[in-house]
Amino acid sequence: MNPTLFPDGDPSFDRTDLGTLLARLRVLEQNQRDILFLLRSLRHALRADRIGLSPETRRIHRAVIRMEPYHGRCPGCLETQVVDDNGAVIPPAEFDHFWGPAYSASVHSWLICRRCHRALNNDRHLAWYHQLTTRFRAYQAAVEAYTRAFGHRTPARLYAGKPKP
Repeated sequence: MNPTLFPDGDPSFDRTDLGTLLARLRVLEQNQRDILFLLRSLRHALRADRIGLSPETRRIHRAVIRMEPYHGRCPGCLETQVVDDNGAVIPPAEFDHFWGPAYSASVHSWLICRRCHRALNNDRHLAWYHQLTTRFRAYQAAVEAYTRAFGHRTPARLYAGKPKP
């Protein structure tokens, strides 16, 4: 057997661009974490009621959206104004439980326009989900930066709700 070939005939790692391989592995790991989180969310959502976001979580979202790069615009489409200069929500903006209704912390939700919210909820082919996942992660990085800078953070806990009979 040739030591430079794996059993399936692929060349050895000596000839592979390791940077590209590591980048692909990071994407796979992130996708795996997302899938596991969604499965866990679905399992808990079946047993728990949808819960509202706390006033502190809502305040964090309004504050983050007022900052750069959003300047009051929807973090999903970056077009529709969802928060005014005073931090008040402009209807018809909606708070979205991105990772499922059983999760209510600021790291699991965001404030988006009605068009983006409906697109996510009616997304049969996951086209909007794929597009907005990247934007949601960028938004969550801004939330994380805000909570670190100002020391406010709502706990990322799962709300188990009342057991169904």
